[in-house]
Amino acid sequence: MEVRPGSVREARQEAGLSLAQVAGSDITRAAIHLIESGQTKPSLPTLELIARRTGKPLSFFMPEGVVVGGAKTPPELQARVSELERLSLQRDDEEVLKLSEWLIERGLSRADEAQVRLLAGQARVQTRRPQGALVHLRRARSLFEDLGDEWMVVECMDWESAALGEDPAALDLAREALERCRGLDPIPVDLEARILTRTAAKHLQRHEWQEAIEAYDAALEVSKSLRDLDRMARLHDGLSDAYRQLGNLDQANRHAQRAIALHSVARDRTMLARSENNLGVLLIEQGRFPEAANHLHRALELCADLGIESGRSHVVLSLAELEIARGNVDDARSFLAEARALARRQQESLTLAYAHQLAGRLASTEDDSAAADREYGKALVLMSEARAGERLVQCHSEYAAALEKRGDHARAAEQYRQAVEAGRVRHSSSQSVDLLGGWRPALAN
Repeated sequence: MEVRPGSVREARQEAGLSLAQVAGSDITRAAIHLIESGQTKPSLPTLELIARRTGKPLSFFMPEGVVVGGAKTPPELQARVSELERLSLQRDDEEVLKLSEWLIERGLSRADEAQVRLLAGQARVQTRRPQGALVHLRRARSLFEDLGDEWMVVECMDWESAALGEDPAALDLAREALERCRGLDPIPVDLEARILTRTAAKHLQRHEWQEAIEAYDAALEVSKSLRDLDRMARLHDGLSDAYRQLGNLDQANRHAQRAIALHSVARDRTMLARSENNLGVLLIEQGRFPEAANHLHRALELCADLGIESGRSHVVLSLAELEIARGNVDDARSFLAEARALARRQQESLTLAYAHQLAGRLASTEDDSAAADREYGKALVLMSEARAGERLVQCHSEYAAALEKRGDHARAAEQYRQAVEAGRVRHSSSQSVDLLGGWRPALAN
């Protein structure tokens, strides 16, 4: 690509970056120096990397009259494209959606349209609007393919995989994206790590625990060169989930502890609160109640400090389960009442369902059959309406066990039948992220 003389150095200096910071782990400092001094010309993927790192649009680097990807975007619209990129970096997804829809209706170059549609698709994935995301991402991929930009094609494929959710095609697309990513020269390490992480999450959704562990381990290995503590902490969270599902609680505990240690020194304290909660739930399963209480109360303090209402409801539910396991009925009731109030205020029907399920469990421990039936019934209705998938199966099974314990074998058999039926239907629901690397609810099996 021809670039405007001095533009790469100008962009780097305005961004306050060193040669090494612009190069990252994707290209060498020497390559950036050669481009800056005009001794070599960058490829389009390399120029796009420099643009992303320095926060400049591609047009900033173009010589006068040179346009990437077709008809030139008018200057006033180019300024709005730059604004869109800034909003995306700030994760202001709602504003990204508004501005991207407005821009798509205007006259953009093919390169700018591709970028705008990619950002619109990402924002829709992040705000859990996958159907609209696929339209934008597939159009962006087609445009980038026409432009010969393989790097951005792989980016689009990765986000398409995310938008497909639990669709079986999502894993195949992620695998293809990984193969094409590894065919790039140089291999973009950050993108490779992200695709591996996505692949691992897909395996978790499919209950392929060992495959998930292998993908998470590979992502950890790739991520070492990035020194991204937040990412590595999330990977350890995922490994903890996978080992927990395999019944290897010691390994799950080790990875949960590593996640907390990394979150403690990284930027994202919300993730630290989440990991404290998740480790607390794991310790409840191991019967290590005092340690569980320490981590859950730490999570509750972080939620209060950060103003995290949704996460707080999960922690309160975890504390309710802890007190049920300890036999502290009054404390458990108090936490359940608080969780229900939080869930209603936040309009979180699935969290409310979890609270009713726990209330059913508490009533069962007290041999209050009428209350147990009432609470489990409410939980099942809410979970069915929310298409809660695995949690619906678990709730039917838990209620069946409670009925069996009181000698009501006919109704227990019916609940087991409904659990099997619910298990046959794999719902593609946004709430499923609750179980896969997000705030881990209580309600251990």
